Amino acid sequence: MLLSNKRHIFYIAISFVILYGSGFVGAKIGFPFTNPISFLIVRFSLSTCILLLLAILLRAKWPHSIAEVLHIIISGILLVCIFSIGTWVSMDIGVPPATSALIIALQPILVTIGSILLFNQTTTWRTWLGLFLGLFGVVLVVIEHAHFNHSYLVGILFSVLGLIGLACGSLYQKKFCPNLNIWTTGVIQSASSGVVCLIISFIFNIHFQVNFTPQFIFALLWMCVVV
Repeated sequence: MLLSNKRHIFYIAISFVILYGSGFVGAKIGFPFTNPISFLIVRFSLSTCILLLLAILLRAKWPHSIAEVLHIIISGILLVCIFSIGTWVSMDIGVPPATSALIIALQPILVTIGSILLFNQTTTWRTWLGLFLGLFGVVLVVIEHAHFNHSYLVGILFSVLGLIGLACGSLYQKKFCPNLNIWTTGVIQSASSGVVCLIISFIFNIHFQVNFTPQFIFALLWMCVVV
């Protein structure tokens, strides 16, 4: 029974890694037909509609107070919006999806450090060893692919922004949204992320431009339904 559970967890972990990693490739596929902010506006809008339909069909529980909603919005802006903007703009600038994904893979290190500082969580030396080996590997890859020009460095900084958003969002959600419902939380986080992207597009005068080609539609559906 224990062996069966371990296999079950292993297959779930492998599936997660594959789906999570495919998101970087899926985004890159759609970039020739739009800009990152426009893509995200469409993605978050469609995701909101899909998750809202699922929440209604499954009769999912909605937050009971305005405070809960605000906490979910803040966690969504960090965990979903800033993470997506950082990584997508980074890849659009020219950072390879694999490099951006490796930078984001540093998230467990930041979350572990944050958990120790904020929640007094303990961890083993083996965990620290694994985390820092991962950090060392990411540094090697980033340096190896670095072109040392302004554009590439800006792209790396955007990936780091995405990493910070993801780590801070994970910690915030763990602290203030411990009992959230995945479906209704998804609706609120997707909707709030879409609104933030709209505001950013107005502030920076980013024109909404999308060419709905079959390739873009495939990338959009992959990001909204599969990922």
